[in-house]
Amino acid sequence: MLKHLLCILCISLTTFGYSASNDAKQVFNRLVLVMGNSNVPKPQLLILDNKQLVAKTFPSGEVMIGKQFIQHCSLFGPDSINALACVLSHELVHYYQKHFWAQNFGSAYVDSDWGKKISEDENNRKFIELYETQADQLGFYYAFSAGYKTWRIGKNLLDSTYRWYQLKENLDGYPSLTQRKLMVETSSNQFSNLIPVFEMSNMLKVISSNYLGDQQSALLDFCSFGYEHLMSANIQTPEMYNNMAVAKILKAQKYTASKFSSLKLPVILDEQSLMYEASGSRGEDDVEQFNTLMNEAMEHLDKALKLDPYYWPASLNRSIVLMGQEKFGACQDELNSKAIAGIIKDNPKITTAINEMKGILYFYQGDLAKSKQSLNNVIKAGSVSAGYNQLILTDEFAKPMTEASLKTTTDTIEKWNGTFVYKGLKNYKTGFENVITYSNTKAEILRDTFNGYKIFELRQKIGFCPVQYVKIAVKNNVGLKTSRGLKEGSTLAELQKLYGVSIEKTEGTLLTYYSYLSKNLVVMVNKQTGKVENWFYFIVI
Repeated sequence: MLKHLLCILCISLTTFGYSASNDAKQVFNRLVLVMGNSNVPKPQLLILDNKQLVAKTFPSGEVMIGKQFIQHCSLFGPDSINALACVLSHELVHYYQKHFWAQNFGSAYVDSDWGKKISEDENNRKFIELYETQADQLGFYYAFSAGYKTWRIGKNLLDSTYRWYQLKENLDGYPSLTQRKLMVETSSNQFSNLIPVFEMSNMLKVISSNYLGDQQSALLDFCSFGYEHLMSANIQTPEMYNNMAVAKILKAQKYTASKFSSLKLPVILDEQSLMYEASGSRGEDDVEQFNTLMNEAMEHLDKALKLDPYYWPASLNRSIVLMGQEKFGACQDELNSKAIAGIIKDNPKITTAINEMKGILYFYQGDLAKSKQSLNNVIKAGSVSAGYNQLILTDEFAKPMTEASLKTTTDTIEKWNGTFVYKGLKNYKTGFENVITYSNTKAEILRDTFNGYKIFELRQKIGFCPVQYVKIAVKNNVGLKTSRGLKEGSTLAELQKLYGVSIEKTEGTLLTYYSYLSKNLVVMVNKQTGKVENWFYFIVI
């Protein structure tokens, strides 16, 4: 009997070790997917059987983590995955930000031998606190972008790690444990205050694709305000500059009467190939305003590429700006840039977006046959916008879509908390005690929770505006279902059976967003699993 029990125990421990290691790999790969697209080699995770190893990162791209540390993280129970993500995102920021001293050796989450090496040089010690703070702040941001809640446990994980490995309060080369916990806590508090702004900005950019004209322009403005606030809090990444540029490009379209104003531009937002509806307010041939917005967009894109020369979304968006400015030769050069050439080999979806841009460019260069052939190939590859653009360019699209054609209507079947979605959100009152402070004078964000949903409300405060407010209800509780039975973990087939095929779909790096306008609903499906991850209802007034 004892032998039998020991055998079961050994099998159990082996299974646990495999599962924990597999979790670490999945977390690492998801974080790399969010952080990647850099001009440095893709990092590799090495899980070592080393009782003293927590995590180390080297300039070569090797990120080492101890198998025993992964097992320790399981002590955090439901937060075990967040604990792994906390350390791995921290180390990956060190790698992508090149926090390496003299390129001789890398970084370590906590390691006494590594600390002694660092402490031998006074100049190294000056950068420790700066680098650690940046790794905390950006680590929280990227982990959150990947779906992890690391800011909640950063301080406790650090405390536990010192206890697990019996480390002294003061280690050479590191701030004291008390100082490190204070640094993490400060970064955590700052980031937790940014989360509502970050979430609201991301949802606004998805919602804006469902609107035209001044309403879309206002939504993009509010989205941009949020990104500006994040950047003012030192979350300065290529994605942020790129997002702000996209808002400028889409706004600029309404200030020209050329065909460019009606195109569905394949702008790239947040490393995601998103097809956004062009602004619907046509014919306002305001050259000065158009050029101002395009120049501002170009400045943001240049900053993004300065941070990462291989950041292809900014490069593709630069080609769109150059096309809008009728710099067709420069546009063609940009479509052949090193950033785009570096990504096009491995990502057919990006190839589609680039070929669509080339098809439009051929039209402007006078090669109509080549333009038609290129756009037809893109249409066959599944691009809806390419067919629309071909009609615009050839003057065959007599009646462009109007703002009225996209207005949402109430679905009398779908209900939210016992009443119609549209009416329920419209009548919901968010108290002013829940206002989120962020640095702009044009709007305020309020948040609340109610019946398993997180409620976000954006209220404008700039006088006349085509958007008075935006209200969003995001599923927050596990086990919650829509009135039609949709739940977290539902398959794409189940989603389509319950709600039909979504006309408006936006592709993201990790998620695909399916918009159901008549139901004021956006459903987020995980691209890797093909299953529903979350959803939200919205109303724009």
